[in-house]
Order: sequence, then C-alpha cells, then structure tokens
Amino acid sequence: MEGPRTDRHDRRLPRRALPAVEGPEYLPARLLNEFVYCPRLFFYEWVEGVFAESAGTVAGAPRHEEVEGKADPLPPAPEADDEPIHSRTVGLGSETYKLVARIDIVEGAGGAVSPVDYKRGAPRDGDHGPEAWPADRAQLCAQALILRDNGYTCTEGIVYYNGTNQRVRVVMDNTLAEETLRAVTDARVVATSGRIPPPLVRSPKCPRCPLVSVCLPEKTAASAAAPRVDSGEQLALFPKSG
Repeated sequence: MEGPRTDRHDRRLPRRALPAVEGPEYLPARLLNEFVYCPRLFFYEWVEGVFAESAGTVAGAPRHEEVEGKADPLPPAPEADDEPIHSRTVGLGSETYKLVARIDIVEGAGGAVSPVDYKRGAPRDGDHGPEAWPADRAQLCAQALILRDNGYTCTEGIVYYNGTNQRVRVVMDNTLAEETLRAVTDARVVATSGRIPPPLVRSPKCPRCPLVSVCLPEKTAASAAAPRVDSGEQLALFPKSG
C-alpha cells in the first residue's frame, strides 16, 4: 500500500553524471508503478537489476500465483464476440507506447474490456470514498493503453485490494492517460540518465520498501549534509562499462 503523498526528494544530494545507458526498449507496467511510487526504487530495480523480497511481496505472492495458475487466453479483439470475457494472466505489449504488461485479469464482453489488477493492502480514503493509489492508477492505465493499442475498447479498470476485499474502479479518461504517458517519458529519462534519483525524505513509504537496506535513505541524506573534502558524488551500484 502506498503511503500518504507527504514525502519529497532530497534534491541537495549530489549526483554523478554517469555515461548515459541504454535501457530495455519496453517498459513493464509493473515498473511504471515503482517509478510513480519512488523513482529511486525504480532505478535500482530496472537499471541496477536489484530486487529483494519484503513481507508485502511475500504476502501477495500466493494470490498472484493463484491467478497465474489459472491462465486463460484473451481472444483477439477482432474475434471477440458478445460472450463474456474473463481471461487470467494476460501478457500483452504495445508498439505505440513501448509498454508491456502481464495483466492479472481482463474481463468484459466483446471488444469492451477492463483490466483487473490485484494489490495487497487497502485503498486510500478519497473525498468520495475509496480510491486507488496514484502508483496503482498509473499501472492500471498503462494496462488499459496496451489493451487499446491491441484493438480493445477500455474505458475503465479495477484495482482489487486484498487487504479489504474491495474493487476500486478507475476511469480511464484523457487526464489519467496524459499523466501516465508523462510518467512513462519521465521514467525513461531517469533510466537512461545514469543518475540515481535522490531518496525520499522522512517518507512513510521507506520502512515498507524492500530495498530500504540498499537505499539507506536516512544515512544517504545525512551524508549529503555532512562537510565534504571530496566531490561527494554518489556512484551507481553497478557502473556501466564502455
């Protein structure tokens, strides 16, 4: 579950301008979620290839395994008739947006479908009731854009929060699509820049992050504030050769 949007990045941290790196051509929707949640976490996972299990990822694994164990093919959009669609573990990509996703469930009828994404925890409290967290909205919208690029009509998606057994509807409007595509662009800029984004500052997200022991947000911020005799540039974990 994403924490309150009260955190900020410590922009005082010096960052070394490493040589630009070439990332994978296709951005997974799951990692777009990570980018919106925390760009530094995204960089570690997609660029540095660092991943660690947390209590949350372990707790959510059985539900995802249950869904993945019941994979059903999604009929191509031109062949979809009026029969109900309930396809599990759907892998799709978009040439237009250079995105890929493995969607937990695609449901609907004919060519009109909705992606359903399972998340641990609970939705956030919005002005009009439960709402999907921003990172989850971005991931779901990326899935919707992929479905649209494959010929389906997709005007909404669903985030199912296991912690409260709630289905939260997300409308796929132009505003969300623009925000999501802007995040996709920003994620690619961060990934290819060779610069590790600064850590979040005093964020409730950090204690729950699986890479907190790698990121060391508090120690990194304290180090940045200390007097320096050198450049203080922070290196990537695995500098790219070449």
